[in-house]
Amino acid sequence: MSESKTTRRGIVAGGLALLGGLGLGAAATSRATDGEKQSGQTLALRAPRFRLADPDARPGIPARASRLEGEAQLLDRHGKAAGMFSSVVLPSGSDGVELHTFQLEGGTLLGMGRVGGYAVVGGTGAYAGASGAYAFEHLAEHLGGDGSAHFVINLTA
Repeated sequence: MSESKTTRRGIVAGGLALLGGLGLGAAATSRATDGEKQSGQTLALRAPRFRLADPDARPGIPARASRLEGEAQLLDRHGKAAGMFSSVVLPSGSDGVELHTFQLEGGTLLGMGRVGGYAVVGGTGAYAGASGAYAFEHLAEHLGGDGSAHFVINLTA
């Protein structure tokens, strides 16, 4: 039954987008940077230098982190500045819960999840009411990577 609602919502949203697309859709698209909204549904972003650290860390014997925080500039698929990304990892279970903020030209996307699965839980501006899922790959330097992070965000609403 919920599949029927989702399909119906998708059809209605598609119809409204088609009818209002000439005005509102064109304005939203012109505000977005190239690569920020690919086909209006997928964002492919990259953070060339992303590091997580414990903001409460002190020199000496390391204590268990209370949280990890990080921030990085976002680039689109062409290497053009697309916004900022910030992350907070809160301890929970073996890997923690991650809270993500994507500050983009047209608005902000909010996401959360754990390693292996992330959800878009809301947004502002052009992304008001956004939902969806995204892949997040962090090539951490301490694990032999180059320190970059890659995101593919699939918006469904």
